[in-house]
Amino acid sequence: MSTKPLRRVPTNIITGFLGVGKTTSINHLLAKKPVSERWAVLVNEFGQIGLDKTLLEAESASPGLLIKEVPGGCMCCSAGLPVTVALNQILREVKPDRLLIEPSGLGHPKEILEILSGQQYQNWIELGATITLVDARHFNDERYTTHNIFLQQLAVADLIVVNKYDKQNPADLLQMQTVLAQSEAQATPIQMTEWGQLSPSWLDIPSLFKRAIWQQVTQTKQQQDVINQYSEAGIVVYEHQKESWASLGFRFDSRHQFDEAALLHFCGQLNVARIKAVVSTQFGTLFINQVNTELNFNQGDALLTESLIEFISITALSTEAIKAGLSDCLILKHQ
Repeated sequence: MSTKPLRRVPTNIITGFLGVGKTTSINHLLAKKPVSERWAVLVNEFGQIGLDKTLLEAESASPGLLIKEVPGGCMCCSAGLPVTVALNQILREVKPDRLLIEPSGLGHPKEILEILSGQQYQNWIELGATITLVDARHFNDERYTTHNIFLQQLAVADLIVVNKYDKQNPADLLQMQTVLAQSEAQATPIQMTEWGQLSPSWLDIPSLFKRAIWQQVTQTKQQQDVINQYSEAGIVVYEHQKESWASLGFRFDSRHQFDEAALLHFCGQLNVARIKAVVSTQFGTLFINQVNTELNFNQGDALLTESLIEFISITALSTEAIKAGLSDCLILKHQ
């Protein structure tokens, strides 16, 4: 990128593990965006069907907003090529007043920070705070506290935000403080919030990321993603395997409509880490957001051209079993 801009674009990373509320938090920030400003959001998710982009677009009717997606699991791979291409397009064509980046909950934020702080963008990007959202309950679970990405999200944070504070108990908060005190995030400031309510002032906290220091850290070898895709009768299925995590995504065209009660019951019976969905039902548009056994849903007015459902699990997912279960939830429609 050769032409020097008039000003560098304030840029923030909003990171955190699966299900901590990153997309909801960004929606709250977008709701407080100054009307006169143009903002851009670059979003990446582990799965392949682009649900976070759809959710942001459905909830954010603000003018002066661009939401761009990087294909699932690819934001940091191939020497950062996907994110570089997307960044260049945003900076050249949109020229935003602020850029928010939401990496996948299973993505490596350090690699994104290295790209943003590199020479290529030194005249284009003003790197602001990296905000890491956490759920204090995760600090009592070794699946998180021993996970490289979880620890990296804490280490790169300029601010740690405990989301869903209303659902935390004192023992979880105490354990969180104990773990943080023994980690690289021991001096990182902490804020508490509910329902992803981030203060816009937090975006102006300066970034303390030091690229030279991080480059000395031993790199964790990333395994190659395994991605499969096939379609039949108006249904597209996406299978994605990365390390110990698996995602299974479905796109149903407009000929398919779900029975709301049946679909909610089916989702509630599954033992998976994450379910996200935007689907057409007999009552309109249904949004589903499930983290482990905690199922949340609401109806909306968004007009859908297709229904999107994604499942993420730390154990293997049976494509045929889940597809059969979803088929049982369908309402047949005339062609």
